[in-house]
Amino acid sequence: MFSLHIDTARTWRGGQNQVLLTVLGLRALGHRTMLVAHPAGELRQRAREGLELLPLTPRTEMDLSAAWRLARVIAQERPDIVHAHDPHGLAMAALARSMSTRADVPPLVAARRVDFHLRGNALSRWKHRQVTCFVCASEFIRRMLIGDGVAAHRTVTVHEGIDPGRADAAPAAD
Repeated sequence: MFSLHIDTARTWRGGQNQVLLTVLGLRALGHRTMLVAHPAGELRQRAREGLELLPLTPRTEMDLSAAWRLARVIAQERPDIVHAHDPHGLAMAALARSMSTRADVPPLVAARRVDFHLRGNALSRWKHRQVTCFVCASEFIRRMLIGDGVAAHRTVTVHEGIDPGRADAAPAAD
């Protein structure tokens, strides 16, 4: 399986850690992955050598040039799945999906780690309708999405994890 992962954040937070763990974990299982990340972002800096990296980030949520470039990459590379890990990455992927001329557009998966309601504006509604499946970090978040009108069959709960080796290596607290 070949998955393309998108995270456009410049900073390093829990979400970016999960993206990196996911990409590295999939590679360790023998899957091909590609990471779309901010050119100057911490995620791109921390990504190991050997990862397929595409430095790309939208200037705005509706950056058509970034979406067009992503659409071309998707058409050329033909991933089996596109996984957006942040809101701007999701907007870029949704736009790229709508620009595709392929009949077999790959499914769009969106990570949902925050427990606040989906916005009700037209752009937000359109963007979220493009998502094939929402991967929710908790059952509470999944139920919130269902309450916001997302069909239950388009949601799944996957509890996020950590690398226990890094936790074991942490210095003891005084």
